[in-house]
Formats: sequence, structure tokens, C-alpha cells
Amino acid sequence: MELKGPLEYLSLGWLLVSTIVVVFAAVEAGYRVGRHRHRAGVEHEAPVGTIVGAALALLAFVLCCGPTSPRRSGWRSTSSRS
Repeated sequence: MELKGPLEYLSLGWLLVSTIVVVFAAVEAGYRVGRHRHRAGVEHEAPVGTIVGAALALLAFVLCCGPTSPRRSGWRSTSSRS
């Protein structure tokens, strides 16, 4: 007997449409919450330096350990060969 997951009962078209609807609802909710907070004067200044530092750290991690990193592709430095 083959067990089926909950997503196997949906066709690919319905899965696409439902994903688009969920993403659109999340974007619309975020827009409305932001507009409400802007009108109420609850805005705070964002810590831009922290966000930029986190983005650069993530970039360094992806470059170091990502799927195209030198460790995974078998590439070796020419200076290590004698």
C-alpha cells in the first residue's frame, strides 16, 4: 500500500494558485500593517548597520560553503602542489 502525502491530492495548477494567493495575502497584510503603523507614528529607525552586517555574513557563508565553493568542486590551489 502506497502512502500519499497531503500535497499529492492537489493538482499542480491548484498548488500554484494557492501559493500565489497566500503570498499575495501576506504582502497585502504587511502593507496594511505598515501603513497603520506609519499613520499612528509608531515607526522606529531601523538598525541599518546590523542588517548590512548580517547580509554580508550570509554572503560570506554562501561563498565559503555553498554548492559552488572550491571545497565542493574539487578545485585545488596551484600553490599547494609541489
